[in-house]
Amino acid sequence: MTKTPTPPAGREVQQSARENDRQDAVHRILNLLFILNASRIPLTTSQILDDEELGYSAAKRESAMKQFKRDRQKLESLGIVVAEVKERGASEREESSWAIDQERTHAVPRLITADDADLLAKALTDHLLSPGLPYRRPLEHIVAKLTSARGLTPPDLPGLLDASRDNVLEAVWTAFSLRLKLTFEYENARGEATKRTVCVYGLFSVKGVSYLAGLDEKSSQVRTFRIDRIQRVWKPKGTYAIPADFDVTDFLFFTFDFEGASSTPAAFSFPASVPRAEIEAVTHGRGTLAPHADGVRWDIDVRDLDAAAGFCLEHSQMGMTPMEPPLLIDCWRNRISKAVQAHA
Repeated sequence: MTKTPTPPAGREVQQSARENDRQDAVHRILNLLFILNASRIPLTTSQILDDEELGYSAAKRESAMKQFKRDRQKLESLGIVVAEVKERGASEREESSWAIDQERTHAVPRLITADDADLLAKALTDHLLSPGLPYRRPLEHIVAKLTSARGLTPPDLPGLLDASRDNVLEAVWTAFSLRLKLTFEYENARGEATKRTVCVYGLFSVKGVSYLAGLDEKSSQVRTFRIDRIQRVWKPKGTYAIPADFDVTDFLFFTFDFEGASSTPAAFSFPASVPRAEIEAVTHGRGTLAPHADGVRWDIDVRDLDAAAGFCLEHSQMGMTPMEPPLLIDCWRNRISKAVQAHA
């Protein structure tokens, strides 16, 4: 029986369907690479397959598992190994978790022609010149591997190799720089995890700890979040604009910003000999600075007077002293007495 040829219109439909499938696979793989690269902990099979952002959830479970396996194989062909992770002593029935194998990733040699290597390296290099790629580091390694295999010097990609080693922080910076909403799983000080979507308005660091400040969609308020408490990150999406009147210095905080139920006006003084720039570096633009008889006066609201006294002592080498209220001065003196007694 002679097979009826597919009419031109039918072939176009088939080609279009194949192209859509290919695009879906590309998006799935890039999203998978992003969330695994930006997660501090391995993700379970269910977390991956049930995540609507990744694109597996629309398929039946068996089909989704096959797609996930094909995507892992595709990543491995590029030198990115997604490894199965199980706790020692876990039963065979226990659900698997998955993470990028840092030791094996980018270390497996692949057969590739010289022309293909040059073409792929050039395409990836051009792609890496785009700002704010969340999956930048794995692609950098692939470019370096391709070029070194050809005996060439890896291309100079300004600013890329100095990127933060913390993948979560890099993901936060990407969302902030591109003004894309960031969804993440956040664990508070009590160990409670919640999913948040935030428009990142600014980033800052206090004593080596990085924070983000932004509009939290859950509370509809501008909140601050410790970046080291972000457990996993979804691919940023959805644009936003930072309000013109937003100032990140309004969200910088000190040790005396906590504990108390209400704030108390306080004042400190700095000697006239201390440069204004040094005082501004210590005060972070918070409160108000004004000249007074002995130098510069700093007025600011505090919630914890004892912590404020401690902050003052931390900067005693600058000649910082408390002015008011009297209870603050008492706390400051008590701390000095305890320090003297401890070293007596």
